[in-house]
Amino acid sequence: MEDLPDLIENLEKNERIQFKKYLSLNTDKESKYLQLFELVEKNIDITNEEAMKKLYGKNTKSYFMLKSRLVNKILDFLALDSNLEISDERLTVSYQSIILRKKFIKAQILWERGIRSGILEETLLEILEQSLDTYIHDIALEAALYLRRINFDYQCKGKNINDIINELRKAYNAEILAGEVFSFYAQNAEKLSTIEEIKNHFDRLMPELHQAIQGVNSPRAEWIYFYTLSEEQRIKHFFKNAYENILKCIDIAENHPKVVSNLQLGNFYYRKAVILYQNLQLQEAKEAFQKALDLYPLKRMNTYIVTKYIAIIEQLQGNFDVSKQILNDLITPESEKMMPYHTNLCKIYLAIAHFMEKNYKQAWFLLPELDFLLQDKGGFHGYIRIVELILLIEKEDFEMVNLKLDSFRKYLKKYNTNHEYFGLVYQVFNKLNLISFDFKKFSNDILFQKLEQAYWDPLDYEPIQLCTWIKSRISQNNYFTQWKITLKTLSEQKRKLLF
Repeated sequence: MEDLPDLIENLEKNERIQFKKYLSLNTDKESKYLQLFELVEKNIDITNEEAMKKLYGKNTKSYFMLKSRLVNKILDFLALDSNLEISDERLTVSYQSIILRKKFIKAQILWERGIRSGILEETLLEILEQSLDTYIHDIALEAALYLRRINFDYQCKGKNINDIINELRKAYNAEILAGEVFSFYAQNAEKLSTIEEIKNHFDRLMPELHQAIQGVNSPRAEWIYFYTLSEEQRIKHFFKNAYENILKCIDIAENHPKVVSNLQLGNFYYRKAVILYQNLQLQEAKEAFQKALDLYPLKRMNTYIVTKYIAIIEQLQGNFDVSKQILNDLITPESEKMMPYHTNLCKIYLAIAHFMEKNYKQAWFLLPELDFLLQDKGGFHGYIRIVELILLIEKEDFEMVNLKLDSFRKYLKKYNTNHEYFGLVYQVFNKLNLISFDFKKFSNDILFQKLEQAYWDPLDYEPIQLCTWIKSRISQNNYFTQWKITLKTLSEQKRKLLF
């Protein structure tokens, strides 16, 4: 179905009611448009074939023309001034721009008809003041230029029309550059550390943007600068700087609610939470993730990912029942169809929750279902291998351990994975195998010390998990008791680096 279900799902309840009235006024009440709309509204996952059969009883090109025209009718409806009475969190800059742009079209019609005063002046003045209030500088600049052309004597805070035009040009230019930086970073973030040409271009753009926002009243250009800078610093593991810059984004957003939508503010809190999470500040991270979840207006991919993070934190804090409930709620037929990758990650974490509770049978039952991730050439394949080996050793199925260990070796050789600690993990398990799984001989081993120092990433925390498991076997401690000790030590170390 592609765009149509997304568009219908995006509509608020009141918008759907108003759109049906709009359709009834402009088409026959029994029209195919209304039938298709209600069909998709009731079953958002309906396929083209199913919808075609219900509407026409056969395959026909008419259906695809109908669907395309319905999408256009919804867009036409949303563009009408009368339909913009929606909830505050949806009244973003984009919607405000639509309102102001339509008013500006009216002003242009007046201009073309030779009307140079009265209603034209009032309309342009209204557009200028509203666009200045909402920092929509492109429309404000156009309105100001028209006012100057009709010699309107406009004063605002001691500034004349020429001063205002000059300031608006600077702000607008800063926003154009900010858009370029944001777009470039989004497309090339993963290549910045590997391709010199891309890195050099980005390193030129950022100082230009920094210079452009100096002395310019453009919250949008400012948050884009600080957000992009924060992301770059986070990837480079300059966590303290990244954290400080994302807080600046949140401050800008909360001080300028008409500029930054709740969705974007939710993204800022999400990034804040990720930085806290990477530095093991779990309670603060959970609170920031929850704040992001409250701000996201739609139940889409972003809410799914944030909820998954909250489940993982609950698990790390030992709240296994809460974590399992959240993860089970996330694993649905719909999520497996729409988001197979993230759904399978949830299954991995569910398996880990069972493992940490020593429910090895249930944990093992979950892992073989992960065919999707077992095809992966990256870290999650190795992650599953590690969990498998731990579970088999706990079950004392050493014959199977040998088989899985050999499979792990072949995996490392075949894909030449960049995860250095996987090689260390293999060596550790191989040594355990050679010494008949006598964990006590690992207490002062150099190899084990290397593994302990392996880098910990938010979704790749197997090195710490493995080290904790080995330590619990050496000390004969309960696994989760040992996990709490490890987590407390690490979080205290990382808190000093972050704060």
